[in-house]
Amino acid sequence: MAAEDKTHVLVLPYPAQGHLPPLLHLSKVLAANGIRVTIFNIESIHKQLLKSWDPSSAGKRIHFEALPFPVDIPFGYDASVQEKRVEFHQLLMSKLRDEFEALVPRLEPAPSCILADESLFWSKPIAKKFGLPSVSYFPGNAAWSSISHHLCLLASKGVFPLRDPECVIDYVPGLPPTKLEDFPEYLHDMEKETLEAWAKHPGKMKDATWVLVNSFYELEPHAFDVMKQTIGPRYVPIGPLFPLTSTGSGEIKTSLRHEEHGCLEWLQTQAAGSILYISFGSCSSLSEAQFEEFMEGLAASKQQFLWVLRPDTVLNGRCDLYQKCRELTKDQGCFVAWAPQLKVLAHPSIGGFLTHCGWNSTFESICNGVPMLGWPRHSDQSLNCKLMSEDWKIGMRLGAFNKFLKRAEIAEKLSDFMDKEKILEFRMNVKKLENAAREAAAPGGSSYVNLESFFREMRGAI
Repeated sequence: MAAEDKTHVLVLPYPAQGHLPPLLHLSKVLAANGIRVTIFNIESIHKQLLKSWDPSSAGKRIHFEALPFPVDIPFGYDASVQEKRVEFHQLLMSKLRDEFEALVPRLEPAPSCILADESLFWSKPIAKKFGLPSVSYFPGNAAWSSISHHLCLLASKGVFPLRDPECVIDYVPGLPPTKLEDFPEYLHDMEKETLEAWAKHPGKMKDATWVLVNSFYELEPHAFDVMKQTIGPRYVPIGPLFPLTSTGSGEIKTSLRHEEHGCLEWLQTQAAGSILYISFGSCSSLSEAQFEEFMEGLAASKQQFLWVLRPDTVLNGRCDLYQKCRELTKDQGCFVAWAPQLKVLAHPSIGGFLTHCGWNSTFESICNGVPMLGWPRHSDQSLNCKLMSEDWKIGMRLGAFNKFLKRAEIAEKLSDFMDKEKILEFRMNVKKLENAAREAAAPGGSSYVNLESFFREMRGAI
């Protein structure tokens, strides 16, 4: 136990609602294995998280530190930040990096390693400076990590900036043949020189001692096999990290927003498999015109729903827009500003999930056996939507991230997706993946064994 008591892991999440929960769950597991954890968040998120944090549910080995940061985002990276993401990431690379680097040598007990979100790649040179192992947490699937690792290959082919969206790329190792339009959205406008420079930045994935991927081997075995050969044996899947039961026992609070649990009572009054759950995550938004088309299409479909309608779902929209939407669909569903998503997806009344295809939402839907209707908005979401609909065949697409959808098409696709015969095939496929995910996370499962190996090495590194 003496060795265990000295192990001290510094955890650095990316400041977004979608990135934070897996690392909080991983921190809880680290603490349960006798490892001290200090979690660093930007100051506004730190304060928000501590409002609902219950030390009794996570153990006394988890500690928190605030990092001063000039942007106040208590709910994490949101739709307003998405509009200014270049400036935001510049601040992360300068202000946040400097604050974190200055704090590391002053910590007691001395840190044993730095475990950081891969998006905060500058943490690896900091770990090297202080002679610490660097652990990269990759927040998406293995296919996306392969794209990230092979940016030089893509740059050499001259496929970006995007000129031919329909061009199929079949040479990225571990990635199924994929149209360029389904590659991460942030690559589409990137010049060759920028892509090359980005690919060569200090702190690449292969420089990490371990790469912990938020997926499971059985979901994408080829991608994991290829990336393990490329990166090394410590590139491993560790998901799912979130609890796979909806009992609430021993759960930790991971949401920065207030969750409206009253929707669970409403779900109790609905028929099994009848409700379409709608959520565009924590930072995706719709234009006012697209929102109007969507609400009209939803009303025309007559589909029953539970919709997470955030205040910033439409940025700078008309004040009467949401009220109009509620009146138009008043006999069809229930609205909340934020939902306890894991509990919602586990509810038997949920028949399908209309999602932006953020990886957390996609992964949580898989692990609860819920088919998806994908409508990606940005980042890696188009890739996740393609894998979900074409490769894993556990749902279908509503539309592409850059395509304006008319109400008639929306109504037709909503009805088509929730059709009992069509969704049955999706449900059978996703149920198989749900079972595989649960087996991976259970004692003796692939992800469980990988985490055990990681814990042993962390305790032995001091």
